[in-house]
Amino acid sequence: MINIFFYQTAIFLFLYFFGKKITENIQKILKTPIVSSSIYINFLFSLFILTLFPIFINFFVALNLKIIIALFIILIFFTFYNIKFNNLDITNIKILIFTSFLFLPFIINTEIGNDAGLYHLPFQTWIKNYKITFGLSNLHSRYALTTGYDYLFSIFWFKNYFSVAPIVQSSFLLLFFSFFLKFLNDKKNSLIIILILPVLILFPVWQKYVIFDYGSVDFSFGVISILFILQTLYFFNGNYNKQNIVSEILILFTLFTFVVISKPTGILFFIIIFLIITFVIKQNLSKKIFRNNLKFVLLFLFFTILIWFLRNFIISGCLVYPISLTCINV
Repeated sequence: MINIFFYQTAIFLFLYFFGKKITENIQKILKTPIVSSSIYINFLFSLFILTLFPIFINFFVALNLKIIIALFIILIFFTFYNIKFNNLDITNIKILIFTSFLFLPFIINTEIGNDAGLYHLPFQTWIKNYKITFGLSNLHSRYALTTGYDYLFSIFWFKNYFSVAPIVQSSFLLLFFSFFLKFLNDKKNSLIIILILPVLILFPVWQKYVIFDYGSVDFSFGVISILFILQTLYFFNGNYNKQNIVSEILILFTLFTFVVISKPTGILFFIIIFLIITFVIKQNLSKKIFRNNLKFVLLFLFFTILIWFLRNFIISGCLVYPISLTCINV
């Protein structure tokens, strides 16, 4: 139990500081501050980028233990290099340590998901031994349904050692609650709080998307999709200005990209992103958004989605499996 607490606390702190470093670099690119809850935005960016790394790497090499260790060494060096310890947010660090202790019962009692042994773990075992493989879904049709979560989860276990793996789920749980807590201190957003409360109350009820297991994608997808919807409502409610419009758009498009690579049904959220783009155009916000370097970040997110579709096509012959219109006989 003590070792699990240590592992979880270490991972929470790493994700927080890794996300903080990413946020600082994005702010330099955009030349504008990112207005959001510190823990929420840091965890969002860290989990998102940490998901992308193994996806990109697997195009060239297998995700074996040597590659994973090398990846974490590089990321840890990037995260803590030149860090200013006299400028740390002690309050957030205390919150993370307390949350790690609070989540211990969930981690200890977490069981492997229903679909994990069916195809998630076999797929992760495959990518640990081989780089991306053409026609992999011919071995098992459900390999075409694998997601970015499989790549993220795969770098937190090796051989038969899964003690650290459930902490991936608790990280998404912390991401959700950090978003919720963001609005408790914001009295201007009573409407959003009213919308969030039913989500929070019903959180344990949704067996399909909110069951706290590990190895399957439903929980993480449920969290990201809920956050994307709530963040969209927050945006449509007029919670932006000249100072934070760029950051709000960045957060929305990051969540959208995360949703798309989190499950095939994430493609349905194109409807929401279309409404956001229409809203931005009608409100004459496009000039404010593209006046700075945000266009380069959005291009990166667009490129990420294209890479994900390419990955799907290589594995299954479909851009989005099992939508037949996106499939090509090769």
